[in-house]
Amino acid sequence: MLRKLTCIALPLALLACGGEDTPPTPSDGCDTIATAADEAEAFARTVACLTALGDPSEEARDAAVDALVAKVDAGEGFPIVHGNEVTFVYVAALRYDPLDDNKGGEAFEANRRLAPVRVYGAFNAWDRDTALELSEAPGHFFHLTVPLADVAGRGYRFLAKDLGDYDIVFSDPLSRRFDYDRDGRRSLVRGDTEHGHLAWVPELPAAGLNHPRPLYVWVPPGYDQSEDRYPVLYMHDGNNVFDRFQVRSSPGGTWDADQVMEDQLAGGHVRPGIIVGVPNSVDRFEEYTHVPDRYSGTLRGGDGDDYVAFLVDEAKAAVDARFRTLPDKANTGVMGSSLGGLISFHAGYLRPDVFGFVGGMSSTFGWGRFGLDGPTIIERYAALTDLPERGQIFYLDSGGGPAPVCPGQEDNYCVTLEMRDLLAAKGVDRTPPDPDASPLPADVNLFWYWSEGAAHNEPNWRVRLHRALRLFFSPAS
Repeated sequence: MLRKLTCIALPLALLACGGEDTPPTPSDGCDTIATAADEAEAFARTVACLTALGDPSEEARDAAVDALVAKVDAGEGFPIVHGNEVTFVYVAALRYDPLDDNKGGEAFEANRRLAPVRVYGAFNAWDRDTALELSEAPGHFFHLTVPLADVAGRGYRFLAKDLGDYDIVFSDPLSRRFDYDRDGRRSLVRGDTEHGHLAWVPELPAAGLNHPRPLYVWVPPGYDQSEDRYPVLYMHDGNNVFDRFQVRSSPGGTWDADQVMEDQLAGGHVRPGIIVGVPNSVDRFEEYTHVPDRYSGTLRGGDGDDYVAFLVDEAKAAVDARFRTLPDKANTGVMGSSLGGLISFHAGYLRPDVFGFVGGMSSTFGWGRFGLDGPTIIERYAALTDLPERGQIFYLDSGGGPAPVCPGQEDNYCVTLEMRDLLAAKGVDRTPPDPDASPLPADVNLFWYWSEGAAHNEPNWRVRLHRALRLFFSPAS
């Protein structure tokens, strides 16, 4: 039987069970959340702070909750697991409940997040009638601490009420771990050994760019049960990388990279690794291009240097801080499609000290010459005098393609051939004799693949993705 704790271990006991110590006042409680010894103590101080404030203003509440979120996010993330207990937290405010999937009806509205707030999931066979109710502290701060064993399982969601007393179902917006099912985003207490899962890095400032953004991070099966460190592949257009329920995902489908990776792991074709999806923004043309160009009559692009700086200084730094990565060059890759392939090669060009693997699918290598006379990325690589000495590995592919010769630009076939030939001429020329070999030879540093006639879209990139994964996550690495 599920047991809601009414008295929990120190330091929560004094708060939850009316111990002899008096609750902290705002001055010595609210101001000390950030310096708490661990996440559980920070949670206790937050509840005490809000209780002492009584009916806090939004500003006071947000300051306290921000301190808690920062503390927990720097650790293992929400929900808070402390020993044999787990604490769920939900704050009924848009600031802490951003849109986290594109499933209709989950967007935050104050009149659709009314008490009681409850939690249900695999632990109670997804039975709403036996959902566990969260307590409410001032400031619309809901929380519940229960034995970890009672909520073990693959996933959970929250329930709230609307003005008509109807149940409103939504994922835990603070939860770090999640996956997707037919109902959209599903929060996880912890991952398991059978499946990988996605994790959430909350919005990064993206200094130097116009739009902040979060990160989607897929970790392999058993990540939460091990102490291992893993290679990391950064993929652009991250809103299209994993699932159709991602916010702003492509209506034509996604790369389904998590499932492709799990299939390759199950077949023994790759070693376990982490895949990071970095979402694009409305400035995609600007961020994913190395120079300005005139496209469809409009001057676009050229902010690629700033985007690469964000990728290295913010995105990679955040992932390395929060996850058990192998942060060195040999274990760090970057990859994308179309303009995402272009910016991947630009990142490899600018930062060979960071990215040992560079992948591009259907890459827009002709950018710079569509309407202007700027340098293409092919020309920039051609000017390098030390390309083989950089020790980088390159993956290129495309669909489309005229047969048997160019010109022709279907799916960037011709410019992909041009880049392949340029890399080989510069001395990066160790190619696999069989593109479907597993494992690939350990010394491969150039992999080109052509899927004749394939269109320029995510479903086709998904079909070819396993080859790039086998190269970067090679078991021989």
